[in-house]
Amino acid sequence: MRLLEAFLIAIVVYNDHAAASPDVPQVGVGVKWYPGWTDADIPTQPKPERIMRQIPLGSAVESGGLANASYINVLLYDDYVCTKTGSPQFYNTSATAPIRAGDTVTIPWHGWADRFGTLPQGPILNYMAKCPKSGCGGWKAAYPETPWFKISHDGYTVTDKVWATNKIFRNHTPENPTAVATVQIPSNIVPGDYILRHEMIDLWHQAWYPTLGYIGHPDFFPVCIQLTVSGNGTLEAGGSSIPGIHHNNDPGIQFDPRVDFDLKGPYVIPGPPVYPGLRFD
Repeated sequence: MRLLEAFLIAIVVYNDHAAASPDVPQVGVGVKWYPGWTDADIPTQPKPERIMRQIPLGSAVESGGLANASYINVLLYDDYVCTKTGSPQFYNTSATAPIRAGDTVTIPWHGWADRFGTLPQGPILNYMAKCPKSGCGGWKAAYPETPWFKISHDGYTVTDKVWATNKIFRNHTPENPTAVATVQIPSNIVPGDYILRHEMIDLWHQAWYPTLGYIGHPDFFPVCIQLTVSGNGTLEAGGSSIPGIHHNNDPGIQFDPRVDFDLKGPYVIPGPPVYPGLRFD
């Protein structure tokens, strides 16, 4: 019975993943728009210089594929950093977009399909990492380096029973399947080149069954954007590594929204706290 149950769940997860692969076709930095990546762009040779890094697809279901922002469910590999070991073509773009500290980056997610009758349910996390003096191009920003710091996050609002992902999907329709996320850059960080890492976590696939425990993993949707931040800030932030900020057994990762509010209580946002001292004025 357990094997049959696990097999049926695996089929559902496989078919569901195959049906939904979102894109970020463009990125707004301040008042200017820049091209992102879509599935149609992936075969393009030579690769165009874009401010958004390509994401290697780290899923066991579609291993070896590429996408700009498709799901990843392995947290221990460099794929999770917007890089890939031994494959610099994924992260060797030297392009950056200028932005003033305190301004906003707009990230429209396009092409979401309803999954199990619902859109993604989970938190949204935003990190930044200051690139070395040589620039962001070709820099992996991966463990054991610790350049990352969390600038903002949002989880579950108990009073409204709303996930962070629900908020950006307010205007999503089957005819216009777009969700728009906005990320404000801290106003007091030191100027320079940075990677902005915006991520949604869809917890819906973290299914819990009394006889089997947890089946599958949540899906992680990161987007990495290279920015050149200007301003008069003096705060030098960092201290976190990727891989390392999240683990599959973290309370905010191993969480099934269908049952775990009753089993575990309030939801805990994954990762470190927002870096102390950041301002957004």
